[in-house]
Amino acid sequence: MGMDVYGNNPTTKAGAYFRNNVHYWGALVDYLLACGPVEIVGKCRYWNSNDGDGLPAKEAAELGAFLRNEIKNGNCKKYAGERRESGVGKASFDNHPLSKIFHSAGIKSVYIGDPNDDFSVDNVQAFAEFLEGCGGFQIF
Repeated sequence: MGMDVYGNNPTTKAGAYFRNNVHYWGALVDYLLACGPVEIVGKCRYWNSNDGDGLPAKEAAELGAFLRNEIKNGNCKKYAGERRESGVGKASFDNHPLSKIFHSAGIKSVYIGDPNDDFSVDNVQAFAEFLEGCGGFQIF
């Protein structure tokens, strides 16, 4: 089982399609929700649902640029190390930066993490490449 993410108007081959199994996707979404810009990440309310939610082109490209910068400045690698050391999944939804947005939308919980999931800088890199060429996306 996994998440299939389709580009709305791809301008590159990488921007046409992105897929992760549920473990890699959950870990990637954990990172986006913990570290991503709230004003962008908060526009997609159903990151862990196959209902077609996503981001428009401008926000997708901005998120891709943000992720590239996170990789370049070492923040992504640092997060990966801290995640492994902490045992994953210790974050509380109520303390999450987007909890007010989710609660106001009637969302009571989101996937916070699983000790068996995987976070990878390479996966973040692949998602950034997808975002930069997708022209917006939908998650199915």
